[in-house]
Amino acid sequence: GPLLKGLSFSDSRADVRSKMGPPVKAYGGSEYVHRGGADKFEYRGVVIQVEYTEDCGAIQLVYVGT
Repeated sequence: GPLLKGLSFSDSRADVRSKMGPPVKAYGGSEYVHRGGADKFEYRGVVIQVEYTEDCGAIQLVYVGT
C-alpha cells in the first residue's frame, strides 16, 4: 500500500523532512557506515524510521512501530 504523508521510495532525505517535519533523531556517519543514514519520526503515536540510500537520494527502508 501507499506510504504515509505522501512519502515515496524515490524521495530524498530532504524530501522526507519536508513532508514529515524535523526528525526526533537523525542517524549518520559511524552509526550507519554502509548507508546514507536514517531519520526517526513520531506521527500520531507511531514511530517511523526511514533509512536512506548511501547518497541520501532515496528511501531504502521504512520501519513503523510503537
